[in-house]
Amino acid sequence: MGLLNVRLDREDERRVDELRKTGVQLSQIVRAAIRAEHAQRVRKRTRTPPSSVVKEILASLPDPSGADAPRKRPVDRHAIKRRIAAKLKRKRP
Repeated sequence: MGLLNVRLDREDERRVDELRKTGVQLSQIVRAAIRAEHAQRVRKRTRTPPSSVVKEILASLPDPSGADAPRKRPVDRHAIKRRIAAKLKRKRP
């Protein structure tokens, strides 16, 4: 079993002393905090498939009502290339 040393400022040290006086086992608090943080940051991130994240984002950001559909499909790379080239060829005032 590993040992963890943590530096505390005076205020946190005072809190620890008060918790010890009331009979709280600090090791249980630290273990619970580590488990909760791990569940929130590591497990949650690795178990959620990217497709669900994208669906959640799209659901939270609906298109405004009455918005026009895009004129060109963004996956049509040839159309995009022609459009960019046409914009670059335009003379600027």
